[in-house]
Amino acid sequence: MKNYMIFGVLCWLLACVQSTEVPMPHLPPRLVVNSLFAADSSWDVYVSKSGSLFDTTGRLIRDAELTLWSEGELLDHLAYKGNGRYRAHIRPEAGRGYELRVFHPSLGEVVAHDTVPKPVMPEKGEIWPLAAANSKCPLDYTTRVCFTIDDPAGESNYYEPLLYRLSSNSDTSDSHLVLSARRFACTLDPRIVSEGDEPFFPETLFFSDHLFDGQKVKLVLHEYGGGFDGSVIAGNMSNKILFLRTTSRNYYLYRKARERHLASQPLNPTGNDHPGFEFYTTPFEMYSNVRGGLGIFAAFSVDSLRLVYQP
Repeated sequence: MKNYMIFGVLCWLLACVQSTEVPMPHLPPRLVVNSLFAADSSWDVYVSKSGSLFDTTGRLIRDAELTLWSEGELLDHLAYKGNGRYRAHIRPEAGRGYELRVFHPSLGEVVAHDTVPKPVMPEKGEIWPLAAANSKCPLDYTTRVCFTIDDPAGESNYYEPLLYRLSSNSDTSDSHLVLSARRFACTLDPRIVSEGDEPFFPETLFFSDHLFDGQKVKLVLHEYGGGFDGSVIAGNMSNKILFLRTTSRNYYLYRKARERHLASQPLNPTGNDHPGFEFYTTPFEMYSNVRGGLGIFAAFSVDSLRLVYQP
C-alpha cells in the first residue's frame, strides 16, 4: 500500500510540469568597452561585444582600432595585448579630459568621455581598535579609522576610501614591502549613510560631497576584526595606510548601479551572497557612458596617508 502511495505522489508531481516556449528577441551585437583608469598609472581598455544568452561565439574583440583624444588632439593609438585588452602608450593626467574612440569594421564606432579628477589629500589619519556597541555594526571588534577631508568648494566631488596593510615579505632576502587591500565594513556617519548604499552590501564605501560641499569634515569608518586577521595588536595596527580615491561622477554612478545590479542577482559574483536578498530587489540597469555601445570609461585619482595608531 505504501508503495502505491509513493507512486501516486510521484505521478502527481510529474503532472505539474509544463513546458513553455519563451520568445527570445534577437538583439544585434554591440561593442562593450570597459576602462577604470587612474592618474599617473598604466592605462588599459577592455573591448568585447554583447551577445544573447545562447550565443556561443567568442566575445573578445581583437581587431578594433582604439584612439585617445583630448580637446580635439589625437594623443595615442592603443596597442592590442591579448584577451581583449588594449594598452595606451601614455598615462592619464589629473585635471585633464579624455575622449576614447573605438572602431570595429563590423560593429561600428563608439565614443566615451571622462575627466581625471584632481586628488584630494586626506589629513589627520588615526586608527584604533574598538568593541562594537551599535547594532548597525554587529561585530565582535571593529577597527575605527578617522581622517579629515578638506573638500574643494563650488564643485561636485566623489570619494572612495580604501584601507591597506603595509607588510614585509619574508620570502625575499631584502624583505621588501607589499600592499594588500582591505575594504571598510561600515560607517555610522550620516553624510555617508544618506547615500542609501548600505542595504546593498557594497564592496567598498563610496560617497559624494553633497552634504559637506566646501567644508573641512572629519569622517569615521569601521572595519571588521580590529584590522587584518582579526588582530587588535598594536604592532599590526601601526602599518595601515589610507588610500583616498577622488573619483569622477561617471565612476560614482557606475558604482551606484553596479552594487544594485549585483544585489539583484541570485548568485552574487562578489561572493557575498545573502539568501533571499534577491527576492526583494528588482533588476537594475547598469550605468554606461559609452555612446553607441555598452560599458564604462571612468577615471579617479589617488592620494594616501599613513595612519597613526591610537591605543
